Formats: sequence, C-alpha cells, structure tokens
Amino acid sequence: MTCDVITVSDGVRFETCKTLRSSLAHLAQSTKSGAAAPLVAPASLLGHAVVAPLMRAMAPPEGMSVLHESQVFRRTGAYQLDTPVTIKIVQKASTSGVQFDFSLSDACGAVGEMQTRLRFVSSETVSTFKGSAFPTHLDTAETQWRTSRAFNSQQIADYVRLMHDENPIHTDVQAAKRAGFSNVVVPGMQIAGVAEYVLSDIWPLAAISEMKVRFMAPVFLGETVRFAVTPRKFDDQSRVVVARCIVVTEAGLIAAIADTALDCA
Repeated sequence: MTCDVITVSDGVRFETCKTLRSSLAHLAQSTKSGAAAPLVAPASLLGHAVVAPLMRAMAPPEGMSVLHESQVFRRTGAYQLDTPVTIKIVQKASTSGVQFDFSLSDACGAVGEMQTRLRFVSSETVSTFKGSAFPTHLDTAETQWRTSRAFNSQQIADYVRLMHDENPIHTDVQAAKRAGFSNVVVPGMQIAGVAEYVLSDIWPLAAISEMKVRFMAPVFLGETVRFAVTPRKFDDQSRVVVARCIVVTEAGLIAAIADTALDCA
C-alpha cells in the first residue's frame, strides 16, 4: 500500500451549489432546498485541478471497475461558498482499492472532513452482488418512510458534472454492462445527498453534521428508492441527535445504510 499526502492552499473554492441543492431537494421531494451548502459539497473538490495528481489513483487496473464502498462527511464549521479553503488529502492506495481522507479548513479554522473509499472489482465479482432484503423488523413504530423521485439521466449527468465524477458506469450503459451491471448506476454520493434532504425534511430544525454511508447494492437509472429513517438517540430534551437512514431499492434490497448525527442547537 502506498500513502501520499497533498496540501493545497491556493484558494480552492467549492463549486456553485445552487444547482446541486435544487436537484437533490427535487429528488427528495423536499419543498425547500435551503441556503447552506449541502453536506456532500466537499465532493466537488475531488475534481479540482490541483488534486489531479492524486485522482489518478481512482483509475482501476485493466479489466476492472471502480465501486464506491463507503463515504463519510463531517461538518465541523460553516461551508462558505465564497471563501477559499485549504485542503489536506491523505491517499492510501493498493491493488484492491483506494481511500481518500480530506481535511478542510479556512481562515477561521477547520470546517469539515470527508473520507471516500473505493474498491476495484471485476465484472465477475459484480455479478455475485445480490444484496440483502430489507428485514421487516427494522420497520419500527418510530420509522418514517420517504420515497424519492426517479433518478433520470439528466439528473445523473448534472450531478456527475458538478462533482467531476468520471466513472463511466454512471453515464454509459455499455460501460455499466461491461462492469457487470444491468444498467447505468446512480452515484452513491448522489443518493447520500438526497438522504440529507430527506432527513432535513423530517427534522427541519436540525442540521446534519455527520453522515457515514455504507453502499451495499446498486440503484439503477430510472428507479426510485425508499428511505426508512429511524431515530437512534435523543438528547435530554427528547430531540433526535442520531438517526439511521436505510435506502431501499424498488426490488426491496438495501442499497445503502447512512448513520447520521444531527445538531439541534
């Protein structure tokens, strides 16, 4: 395994998030897109030119594809879209995959962290991914359900453009099939972003300060997903401070599990 570190301090800025906010809110069927940058906004930094030397590690070995294994977003301050940020990235790469750890700060201090874990897989391995059915015992009296709109090709294309995601399985059906999938795959971080708006719709007074997502099965172009949102921990004022959001496909499979921390202050 190799480990590289890069620190960028030449005024890197977040991409404009107006289109991103609107798209994610629309897919979540939320009436408000909000004024703040989404928790997933730092993902746009993956495509910044100064990060390019590390991004080459995202290219899989010949004959293999890249799958998103897990994602962590942590907000420790306010994301200011017009304020330059310094980013420090630690990349750990091996023949089986790569991990990126981002630390973000501005003139006032730390504002956030992001971790992306990618796995290199063969089409034969992809064909063995069956996914797990959503078990009925997880649908408790406290669970709230929400359904997304269908992920269409324009929404996916807009997302990958904003986030500089060049993985062809998200836009090219033939590339997706060569990788072992039946259709174009919705980006995992796009689903995570929609989940953020679902949570904000359920608890509008809370801010999502952390999201840890494990991706378990693909969501395909044209599909809707259901979100099963369950509170996991309350503060001394009975406000939800930890929640779990399970993303369920049209086939009833668990596509992702997102554990989230909410700031009710």
